[in-house]
Amino acid sequence: MSLLELLGPLLFILLIMMVIAVAAFVVKLSDAIDKQERTIKTLFKIIEENQAEARSAIDAFESTREKVVSINARLDSVEFELKGMREKMKEMAVKK
Repeated sequence: MSLLELLGPLLFILLIMMVIAVAAFVVKLSDAIDKQERTIKTLFKIIEENQAEARSAIDAFESTREKVVSINARLDSVEFELKGMREKMKEMAVKK
């Protein structure tokens, strides 16, 4: 018997074991990729929800800002009127 005839079956079994190991690695790698895909999809869903909430908050802030500007304009108007009244009262106090 030659050395090749003795080592042939052993090398064949080793080759089959390597093929099985590579196949198992590919299956585990595929599972890991699937898990990462689900995680990434979940993260994108969370990001989209946060974007929607942020847009809603910005819209609410915009309406609040408009109200504040309106109230500020009214306050300026009232302050102007009060200054005018104060000046008139000073004039009347001086005339007395």
